[in-house]
Amino acid sequence: MWTGSLKRPASPPEQIFATQGSYRRIQCKRGCHPKTYDAEEMFRQMDQARKDARIPSHMVPRCPVCGGEMAMNLRSDNYFVEDEDWHAAEERFSRFLSECRGKKTVLLELGVGFNTPTIIRFPFEKLLREHENIRLVRLSRSKAFVPQSLSDRAVGLNDDMAQSITDLAEKLRDGEPSAD
Repeated sequence: MWTGSLKRPASPPEQIFATQGSYRRIQCKRGCHPKTYDAEEMFRQMDQARKDARIPSHMVPRCPVCGGEMAMNLRSDNYFVEDEDWHAAEERFSRFLSECRGKKTVLLELGVGFNTPTIIRFPFEKLLREHENIRLVRLSRSKAFVPQSLSDRAVGLNDDMAQSITDLAEKLRDGEPSAD
């Protein structure tokens, strides 16, 4: 029976590996240096200063190194910056996978499509093929396809992610049996 709370605090940053980047961080659009910057507060200030869907030009961020444009730190081209924090998170994720060897493990894949499948989608499928103890829950609006060869240990749900997670949590809370 499910005894945990459905409302959980946000995960500490050291428990997250944003392999595709983050909407909260910006980088030099040209990737002139290997550093990203937290932009959450700047975005709030821009939103407060916005008039007619525009922000004052003096608020547009410029790269502190080359003076060029800044962009979201999202893996969308060959200028994506994998900074020191990114590499530290990658190392923590690798350690986590090592610690999971032989233990029941569920990979929860949220909103991953086919834009860059070699980053998350295909490596998760490879983990399933290599380790009998791993299961996959793939949630997406329309790209939750699971290969037939993995269907005994993976499930893909094409639906609203928030609703899917709520439905899964309710099933656990109601004590419905789960697949091993």
